[in-house]
Amino acid sequence: MLEVMSAALLLSGLSNLNAIALQKDLSFRRLFRLQQAVAVTDLVVTVSLAIWLRDVWALVLGQIIKSVVALILSYVLIPGNHGSGGMARSPGAAGLWSIHHGCDCRRVRDDRDR
Repeated sequence: MLEVMSAALLLSGLSNLNAIALQKDLSFRRLFRLQQAVAVTDLVVTVSLAIWLRDVWALVLGQIIKSVVALILSYVLIPGNHGSGGMARSPGAAGLWSIHHGCDCRRVRDDRDR
């Protein structure tokens, strides 16, 4: 059961990064819509599964379906460039990118300073 629940965690990690940019800009209207849609869907699906299955697996399946719905709705309700999520403009992004790709940051900084 724990292995199946870990799928919900993996799916939540794939959600739209533009939600962070909306939080930074204090634009909570879209985030509120997203959270409310996910909460209503979670309630309806989990209760329906609990009535139908009458087992603990209803809760597990409800969490996985909730994560899938949150993933899909995060890209539908929050538009923008989904590739970088607005994080490429942050000062620390170059350092994280260079660690991931094995780039020498000093050379990149020297080229930018010229």
